[in-house]
Amino acid sequence: MTGPRAAEGGYDYILQGYAGWMSLTGEPDGPPEKTGLSLVDMATGYAAALALMSGLWGARRDGVGCDCDISLFETAMNLNMYVTTWQPLARLGARAHGELGPTPRSSPSRTSPRATAGS
Repeated sequence: MTGPRAAEGGYDYILQGYAGWMSLTGEPDGPPEKTGLSLVDMATGYAAALALMSGLWGARRDGVGCDCDISLFETAMNLNMYVTTWQPLARLGARAHGELGPTPRSSPSRTSPRATAGS
């Protein structure tokens, strides 16, 4: 791996912040929050599995192996692809922190108020 942070360890929630994921979660008027799942870790694992399978297939076909470099940051940025496709909605009046919807292909995804005990 190359780059200014190549020697540093990666941590899912830090990468969510670097990639901008935390600005999409949380309450509309609240601070950014991490997602409930280790989204970047899980997606990077899938990318690693695909890279390894592709490398094995290529080695079997050509008889030559290869290196597979997997980046948490690049995976996190790739996960933003769908969200940034709909970013123009923000310019039409949608607010930050998860208020980019609804999109033509999404189901409701905002938080809903719930009754508390005794109310």
